[in-house]
Amino acid sequence: MSTRRLQLALLGIVVLLGVVAALAGDESRKSDPGSGGASVDQDSVSSSRSEDPSWLQLQPWSGAALSVNAWRLDRNRPLSSEAPTFTPVDHALSPPSQWRGFSGPKPTNSFWGNLAVDAGDQPVNLLPYVVRVRKDRLIISAPKLSTGERAVVSSADEDLEIRGRGAQSWNIRSFDDFAVTLEWRDGDRSLMSAPLVRGAPFISMRMDRAVAEISPGRGRVLISCDAPVAPAGRALLRFNNGQAWAIYGPPGTTWKEEAGVLVSAAPVTGFIRVALAVDTAALEHLDAHASAIPVGGTMEAAIDGETAFVQFAWKKEGDGPLMMMALPHHLSRIHDRLLPVTSPRTIRGTMTAVEGDTWHMHYSLKPIGWASSRPVKPERVAEIRSALAKDAAATTYSGAANENAYFGGKELARTARLITIARELGDENVIRDLAKSLLPHVESWLDATGPAPLVYDRTWGGVASNRGILDRHADFGAGYYNDHHFHYGYILHAAAVLADLDPVWGAAHRESILSLARDITNPSAADGHFPSFRHMDWFEGHSWAAGLFSFGDNRNQESVSEAVNAWYACQLAGAALKHIDLENIGRLAAAVEAVSAREYYFVMPESEIYGEPFRGFGVVGILWSTKVDATTFFGAQPEFVYGIQMLPITPASELYLDPAWIAARRGKILEIARTAPPEWRGFLLLGAGVTDPDSIWKEVAGLPVFDGGNSLTNSLHWLATRP
Repeated sequence: MSTRRLQLALLGIVVLLGVVAALAGDESRKSDPGSGGASVDQDSVSSSRSEDPSWLQLQPWSGAALSVNAWRLDRNRPLSSEAPTFTPVDHALSPPSQWRGFSGPKPTNSFWGNLAVDAGDQPVNLLPYVVRVRKDRLIISAPKLSTGERAVVSSADEDLEIRGRGAQSWNIRSFDDFAVTLEWRDGDRSLMSAPLVRGAPFISMRMDRAVAEISPGRGRVLISCDAPVAPAGRALLRFNNGQAWAIYGPPGTTWKEEAGVLVSAAPVTGFIRVALAVDTAALEHLDAHASAIPVGGTMEAAIDGETAFVQFAWKKEGDGPLMMMALPHHLSRIHDRLLPVTSPRTIRGTMTAVEGDTWHMHYSLKPIGWASSRPVKPERVAEIRSALAKDAAATTYSGAANENAYFGGKELARTARLITIARELGDENVIRDLAKSLLPHVESWLDATGPAPLVYDRTWGGVASNRGILDRHADFGAGYYNDHHFHYGYILHAAAVLADLDPVWGAAHRESILSLARDITNPSAADGHFPSFRHMDWFEGHSWAAGLFSFGDNRNQESVSEAVNAWYACQLAGAALKHIDLENIGRLAAAVEAVSAREYYFVMPESEIYGEPFRGFGVVGILWSTKVDATTFFGAQPEFVYGIQMLPITPASELYLDPAWIAARRGKILEIARTAPPEWRGFLLLGAGVTDPDSIWKEVAGLPVFDGGNSLTNSLHWLATRP
């Protein structure tokens, strides 16, 4: 330990060379896709495919049009092949019966997480449909919204049910990036299975010599059933609520009505598909695409220069091209054929049909690395230097620094930002002193020597504190995989700064750092210790924070800004460790999450995602699968709701704090700030400072106290690097 501290103490001799190298590295990242340091610039993305004809010749997945320096995400390559560095233990919560037959790491925060815990009977939002699972059937709900001042809720109406006669139990069969497949059984015999796929306009159920029953849901009554229409073999059910549902079966399937229930005349083998028919035009396209059945999919990606290419490679069975449904944030960057079919408005807005077995999207990247994308304004340097000297001299740590990964992690990240700013300003004394103070606290997490040491959970596959895996309420539920990306993002940021300062220290702690990164953003199923992309939902484009807890509104995430911070921290850790995959996965995830943050969290006055009166509040506090709330888990005060989507302030904050949104909501933000406690007022003022930073400089400089993860230096630096 003392040797490592001595190494850091000697850093002052070479720190100026490090500053020069860091600044040069930031410049080189602009042209070298393998160096990292970029995230999305949504404003430069065109919504018109015709304005980007070069895409027609671009085939990034064959490698034909990518440069020799392009980075490609290899889903078969883990971030590390080593075992996690933390002591392996068993979790207090055993997987429930629906996990029968599964061993190894399991998804804990996926979009279908409600199926993974307890009885698995809470809703799952596939978009556009919401489904619920029972022992003998699948219940389907079409989207229907209820909008209030502080919440928008997707209806829990049960519209349609599919049963396999004789089914007695269900279990999870398989899963991938975009789907989970469930199986229903009668004893040991499989009767039916359903690939529940994001964005599918049909719900598909594969019958295995089972009599199929399709019935109206609760409160629904079958009014009529049109005879099957060739060539699709489609029947049309009409309910008393005005809905019409298209029903497709294998060739030769015949139906009969029994007490208001549609029943197959004989056992069925093959796919039965159901879809809400919103109008005649939609029905025609459903008929035309009924024989192509999505069963899953994989996210693939590449980064070339300042562009990230994202591909959804759908898996299908059957013939013909797939028809899938895209969300609003897809449409401004997708390069595939759109069809004139839309869904009823979902909790994420109206969905639009896309034809094709693969989706191709692009994200423009902005050069953000250790430093901001713009230098400090010269006239502000002296005041920032003064603040840095005061903040460095006053730096202390609470007991949480070694015991609570969230509050303690914020303290560590605060110091890490001070070090980075000191490097930018060339203040080697501050760098040395702060690094020495930070080192033992970061090591207490990486070496598992603190009061609540990290352990490796071999039951579910992840890293958590030793007390957390025994107590679901400890550490904000982190032992049950709640908020891992928030917590570890702060620790990774601090570790990255130390590793960049001292590569020898970084090499010694490489596997511990990678263990934390793998926990939150492992890209590969070939990693036998962690699930793939624990938090990121690549279809919706944002993360899920909720872990092994079931909710009536399914998954949730509160602070999207802390999610972006986690991916930014992965980028920095990758840069410090010279781990190109981790660096670029961080860049990619931050870019994607920031786009969805702007679309679904930061609400513009003209937003078509949410209606009034909710739209008028201006920001989402908690985004659920089937609901959005203008509140937080710790209170409904407006400063909490706005502020939780602004912290922490780092160079990556400009990815999601859109100047257009700030301009539209600035008056409200400043009004809220007037009466907010200073810790929250600081974040609100810094948000408002995205536009006209000089007007709030003096007020920020005069704040008496800052949030535990922020400082005067960092706040002034943010304002001084705004345009």
